[in-house]
Amino acid sequence: KDKSYAPGDNFYMYCNGEWWNNTETTTGFLYDETGVIAKRKDNISDPRVKRINEQVKNFGNDYAEADRFLQQRLKEYEGLSMIDATAKFIQQGYDDLFTLLPYSQHGKVVVYIRPNTTGYFKSILGQDDQTPTLKNIKANPEILEKLKPLSAFRTRSAEDVVLRIVEKLGLSADEVYMSPDIANKFEGILESQWPEEYADYISQSIRRDYRFASQAALDEDNEANGTVYDIKTLATKMMDNYGAYLASYAYATQYITPALRQEYTQICLEMKEAFRNRISNLDWMCATTKDRALRKLEQMKLNVGYPDRWREDYLPAADGASLAENMTQLRKSKYDLIKSMVGEDSQDASMDIIIFEGCPLTETNACYDPSTNSINMLPDFLLEPLYDRKKSDALTYALFAVIGHEMTHGFDSNGAKFNEKGELENWWTVADKMEFETRQQLLVNCYNHLEMLPDEMPDAYCPGEQTLTENIADLGGTQIAFDAYNARLQREGYYGEELIKQQRRFFEGYAELWRMKYDAVYVAFYMYLLQDVHSLSKERVNGVVMNIDRWYELYDVDVIHHLYLPRERRTYLW
Repeated sequence: KDKSYAPGDNFYMYCNGEWWNNTETTTGFLYDETGVIAKRKDNISDPRVKRINEQVKNFGNDYAEADRFLQQRLKEYEGLSMIDATAKFIQQGYDDLFTLLPYSQHGKVVVYIRPNTTGYFKSILGQDDQTPTLKNIKANPEILEKLKPLSAFRTRSAEDVVLRIVEKLGLSADEVYMSPDIANKFEGILESQWPEEYADYISQSIRRDYRFASQAALDEDNEANGTVYDIKTLATKMMDNYGAYLASYAYATQYITPALRQEYTQICLEMKEAFRNRISNLDWMCATTKDRALRKLEQMKLNVGYPDRWREDYLPAADGASLAENMTQLRKSKYDLIKSMVGEDSQDASMDIIIFEGCPLTETNACYDPSTNSINMLPDFLLEPLYDRKKSDALTYALFAVIGHEMTHGFDSNGAKFNEKGELENWWTVADKMEFETRQQLLVNCYNHLEMLPDEMPDAYCPGEQTLTENIADLGGTQIAFDAYNARLQREGYYGEELIKQQRRFFEGYAELWRMKYDAVYVAFYMYLLQDVHSLSKERVNGVVMNIDRWYELYDVDVIHHLYLPRERRTYLW
């Protein structure tokens, strides 16, 4: 402890000040000490991943095989109509024309089809076209409401182009969604107008795979596109985009045993029970809203480590004679995997969905998906150095605040707009919704008055509105984990000074979890330029503890201290 700081003046520095003052500025806190997580990725033993890595090491030795394969692929398009060529192009996994992404609608997995406005369609859709990405849609529920299935369109363009392509793919017009604003711009792209430049665009897209066959082709591609990829970087980019499911499967099945997954699932259930008790005991919410909140929590899907069922039949064999061929297998595998999900219960496929949204299981991450009402704890949260049985129970439960954090996201200012099925619904009574918004504003005001780096950036305060959803989740998650830890302490017979000691260790463990050092450049970049929705580490600690009553009692915090809030200004949400 750094006794030069009083806990009530700066709890973060009280717990981390000595470390801060003896540490170079850093922008990370999970990888600093061991590098264990990065090493795991390098040691994946799946033969398909190893085969691709070996071909990357021997780059250029398989040019003849790559040339033979790519020439054959180009011949497959000879004589095809525009519709047939486009369908084949999509089925082979190329997303130069259209990107297909799975997401949830009315409890089922559907496909969002989005034209690639940086490619051929740029001239049609316009350079300034704001085609919504899936990330835009998730962050802005009002966009979600505007998407329509193709069966709802009655435009010539949808019937003559997009709908015919979808039928060729073997998908139902009820299962494929598109933005009406985009669909209406496809007027005039008809099969009879199969333009030469469209056919050439498909051909050139296929020919780009020569960059996986020779250094000369890679250099030419870099020059043409203003990039500076070496083969390893390019292969990694391809694996991230098209091979995320394979990498997730290889990583999770190698490191997460069924027993470990079951052990961590029980912990998640313990957190869920603590949250259930908190909701049941809320004094500001009426029974009608409370029942809906409890129903949503009860139906929240817990995805721990990996999906309940792997789609092994759709994983690429990666048995191609060349790196170029295996890259095309990765592409096709992504398409096949997505198509296999369509029509399924979206909660059953919830972890698969987040993988294709850009959250592979090889990352150190956890997330809540409002559209499937699911929390997803990725493998690294089940492994050392994060989940380490050698740590004290207090430190372990401080880590479990991450579980509570993701659960609380289902009830933050955005997640609370969705019901237990992941559908947009106002399930609140008017009075409770008004009270919810009033209490949120208390938290906004609190963070708005926390200086981020008072010495280097005086009068630069945490943007409370920008970080509200994460601050709600931090506060709720810490309280849930603290309640769960207290329940355990009581079961084990702790009382008096020993109980106080353990409770203090929990809060100090929470502060250590967010140990990170940063400077004014980092603050300006993340908080102002990127407008990150997460508060910085110091505020993630101080802003949370100053809104928890028990913290005041444990550290004798009163009105003379910088972080003191009178009870009427503390935030009591979940």
